[in-house]
Amino acid sequence: MGKTTATSKSRAKTTDNKNETEKNNDKNNELKNEMKNESGAKDDGKNEAKKETTVKKKSKNGKVLRPYNRFMQTELPKVKAENPAMDHKTAFKTVAERWKTSPENPKNQNQDDQVQNESQDQ
Repeated sequence: MGKTTATSKSRAKTTDNKNETEKNNDKNNELKNEMKNESGAKDDGKNEAKKETTVKKKSKNGKVLRPYNRFMQTELPKVKAENPAMDHKTAFKTVAERWKTSPENPKNQNQDDQVQNESQDQ
């Protein structure tokens, strides 16, 4: 009978610990959400332009595609249609070369913005 009491007590402690852990996790999640909301209020507007221009296209498995992956997904079939005899590896390299100068490439968008700003300054 003594063992049953000790086991019951340890189970009760384990249950209490789980409840406390869940409560702490809930509090931590609430604090994280509050911090996110506060940081959003401090936003100076720089990120808002990015949020508006970013198109979040999802892949078949539900993940958000990055610009490079979106570009590859749209351009690779075009290259293969233009050159049906081209093997996949060569077509992939061709599309990767196009990516370097593509306006969809974020690196090129920054350069385009700089060129526009320079032309407006003159």
